[in-house]
Amino acid sequence: MKVCIIGFSTIELSPYMEKYIKLLGKTKVDYFYISRELVHKKSTFIQNDKSYQINCKKRRLFLFKILEYIIWKNNVEKILKKEKPDRLVVLTQYPAFFLRKMLLNEYKEKYYFDIRDYNKLFTKRFIKSIIDSSIYTFISSEGFRKWLPTSDKIVVNHNLPQEMVYIQNRRIDYKSKIIIAYFGAFSYLQENINLLKKVGNNKKYEVVYAGLGKIEKDLKKFCKVNNLVNVRFLGKFKREDKIKLYSNICIINAIYGCKSMLTTTALPNKFYDSLTYRIPIVASKGTYLGDIIEKEKIGFTVNSDLSDFEDSINSFVNNYNDSLFNEKCEMLLKQYINEEQNMNDCFIHSISENL
Repeated sequence: MKVCIIGFSTIELSPYMEKYIKLLGKTKVDYFYISRELVHKKSTFIQNDKSYQINCKKRRLFLFKILEYIIWKNNVEKILKKEKPDRLVVLTQYPAFFLRKMLLNEYKEKYYFDIRDYNKLFTKRFIKSIIDSSIYTFISSEGFRKWLPTSDKIVVNHNLPQEMVYIQNRRIDYKSKIIIAYFGAFSYLQENINLLKKVGNNKKYEVVYAGLGKIEKDLKKFCKVNNLVNVRFLGKFKREDKIKLYSNICIINAIYGCKSMLTTTALPNKFYDSLTYRIPIVASKGTYLGDIIEKEKIGFTVNSDLSDFEDSINSFVNNYNDSLFNEKCEMLLKQYINEEQNMNDCFIHSISENL
């Protein structure tokens, strides 16, 4: 049997692609993967032993973006016709949408569909057709069931780190400076500006950003205009740097607002970072993440305008208990690891039974 994993970004930006590669490595199947890289030069694709990297030219105008999507689709179809895989793993809605005819006609019940977020471009009818024709559909958040059709083919696929870090009984000193961190791709400009307005130049706090993103320039400009001296930008980091970066952090910033179905139903990587590295997390009220935080008492939540930030953080800090927090993190991680093992078993069993 041969399996193809189809991604819509680079493997570095798709830890879930790496997860499927590792799972397939535990079987006796032959496999390869297709990734997508945005470049400034002409669109091409590069073939290696186990992979095809399709280079798509960066475009600003929507019509030209569509053209690049079509070029990507045509290249993927050529690769699939050449390699003739028996099964596909389709990562996210974009590949599923552009390859839908092939999926529904040639690969019905021969592919796995992985959903990572909500996208308003894709109708519920389209999503239902892809799920119904899949072997399994894996979702990264139970919150997605709010907008997904009901199906017994849906299985939770958590964003747990591929290399688990085991930290026990971590102690955080909230009596000294409180360091709030946002690690990853910078997004949610207004929410971050609201935070900086609350804590900027307050000696009690320090805000740290590590990574890159489309709002980086705007955030730096805001800090410069307002002469904020307690905000640091650490730049791009590697996944293996996380344990060092998180070593002195007091609170993880996951304040995304409630403006879309994506922010209200997703479970971001920062949530799993919070549990893994034993660091409390702050998120927006009214989100699925916020509901878990409030229920499990692993952090605190704030209003969309952060008007209650000071009261909320003070209440959390004053009632914080290291032992109870570490116990809760351990309990939740065990639960998610068990659920993740169920997903792994479903995937590997369905692959292996056809060998």
